[in-house]
Amino acid sequence: MQGMLPAAGPKVQAWIVLAVVVLGGCVDQTIYRPDPTGPLERRAIQAEVELRHLEAADLYRQLANSVQGDQRTNFLLRSAEQLLAAGDPAAAYRRLAAAPSPTDSGILARLRVTQARIELAQGNPEKALAHIDSLGSAVPTALIGEALLIRGQTLFQLDRPTEAITSLVEREPWLSRSDQVLGNQQVIWQGLRDTVVLEPELSGDLVVDGWLELLPIAQRANVEPLAIRQALIDWRALRPRHPASAGLIGQLLDQIRDLTNYPNRVAVLLPLGGRQAVAAQALRDGMVAAHWSDVGGTRPRLKIYDTSGIGAGQAYAQALADGADFVVGPLLKSAVEEVALQAGSVPTLALNYLEEIRQVVPGFYQFALAPEDEAREVARRAIAEGHRNGVVLIPNSNWGIRVLTSFRSEFEAYGGAVLEFRGYETGAQDFSGSITSLFKLAESNQRYRRLAANLGRDVEFEPRRRQDVDFTFLAADSRTGRLLMPQLRFHYAGDIPTYATADIFEPGGRGNNSDLNGVIYPDAPMLVAPSMSSEAVRTAIERHWPSRGKRLSRLYAMGFDAYRLIPLLNRSDPGEVLYSGLSGQLSLDREGRVHRQLVFAQMREGRPTPLDATLTREEVAVNTAP
Repeated sequence: MQGMLPAAGPKVQAWIVLAVVVLGGCVDQTIYRPDPTGPLERRAIQAEVELRHLEAADLYRQLANSVQGDQRTNFLLRSAEQLLAAGDPAAAYRRLAAAPSPTDSGILARLRVTQARIELAQGNPEKALAHIDSLGSAVPTALIGEALLIRGQTLFQLDRPTEAITSLVEREPWLSRSDQVLGNQQVIWQGLRDTVVLEPELSGDLVVDGWLELLPIAQRANVEPLAIRQALIDWRALRPRHPASAGLIGQLLDQIRDLTNYPNRVAVLLPLGGRQAVAAQALRDGMVAAHWSDVGGTRPRLKIYDTSGIGAGQAYAQALADGADFVVGPLLKSAVEEVALQAGSVPTLALNYLEEIRQVVPGFYQFALAPEDEAREVARRAIAEGHRNGVVLIPNSNWGIRVLTSFRSEFEAYGGAVLEFRGYETGAQDFSGSITSLFKLAESNQRYRRLAANLGRDVEFEPRRRQDVDFTFLAADSRTGRLLMPQLRFHYAGDIPTYATADIFEPGGRGNNSDLNGVIYPDAPMLVAPSMSSEAVRTAIERHWPSRGKRLSRLYAMGFDAYRLIPLLNRSDPGEVLYSGLSGQLSLDREGRVHRQLVFAQMREGRPTPLDATLTREEVAVNTAP
């Protein structure tokens, strides 16, 4: 493969590999786009320009159906690109499957690029690498920047940071704008934050090795922003001519300033007595851990108010009278409702959601470990894996209805269909009635009895479940899940994927989690795929509070993240809030709700195993085997 790229300076090497384009403006989207020849193509291009990706994808599909050969491939490529932009790599894969093999070398190169982007989006970096290795030397100039970007991200996923950085450094001469250069450097920084490699091999190149020296700083970025600030300043002082010194380091220092601009006095409202005391203590401990991990800067004064004694409303009023600049809490939904009526004078981050989404005063925010968010994550995951028809098992409770409603609305919004759902009684041991009804096994038995009656003799028979189901979504806690999963397999439903919310797994629980083998669920990064820094935080928490165990890890992570959100929300207009926390990738909506984007795991051999991206149906089937 060496020698395949035209020269673009001394660092341009002969490798082209593709990765998912994550930065707007980094790739020329107009390559191989002929002038529109008709109204349908003009409509497709207009939809693409206006970012109506699904509409553009369908219009390009219609155009493809009206032509043959390379023209058909070209339009299907454009359709697949739009599906990728809409976040549906599975649909993009299916769209390209209908494309004829092109005779034009430029279209063939672009096809390989798009195929590699799809594979990377679906968590198959090796396949992405294979696509680019097959390109040969005929790589159009317009594709070089995109190819090197995707190669860099692919190699980061394969935990080969030295090669990844080399590719991204080689990409920089192909970028014409300063924002593109900064975006490229952000990709390197994110890759350094995500890699698990501790001591990568040096390359001998001053620029590449300078980036590698940022690795231990990047891996501490999530949990020690104050500590890495000085490390970044020291790194820049030693390497003033390094490309990152001019752009990225300054931007990171600005972000750290935003992350560490704490108010002077922070009040924390928690019910430290009563039934919720254990959960409240875990939240408090996570906040205290974050508070003491911020070395090198001025910490706010924390004062904790016990709402179990004086009530949330009175505690909130007392905190304001004591001079609080920011309030975190309360925890219980009823208490959040009470405090919401008084909020407005200082920013407040409630640790639960209001019962209904409604307009509240500016500066009132809500953060919760909400199963509704997890249900929506599952819906998007199922769609991305190509599932369109599902059935749902939920407990007969308000919690179950909320989870079902969130899952169903999100799943149907992406084109899926919930064929049926069934409820079960909490505390039950036998769920065969709900399962047989959901999968129509009773109808199968009725058909058998009619056949036997007609023949006048017994016949060999095995019940058969309904065949129109792609997957099962299960809302259950860990105890119930360990009972339900074997019963699903017993009732012939073990050969289809089963998804659940994070409640299906209890960290540190005593049950036999092997019964949960195969179930796929979203969870906090701290539990599924901890970085070095988050692992250090968890170890410290368990060392200081060993009696609490791992069972409350999600609440520790939430408390830690709640503290880290304070400076981001302590502004007159927080604007866009994005924070990579221990409990998830956090973002803020217009109603002031903090949402979590989680990572997925699958139970294998009784342990959660992180899933980088989409599994194939074959892989899911293997992992769901009893």
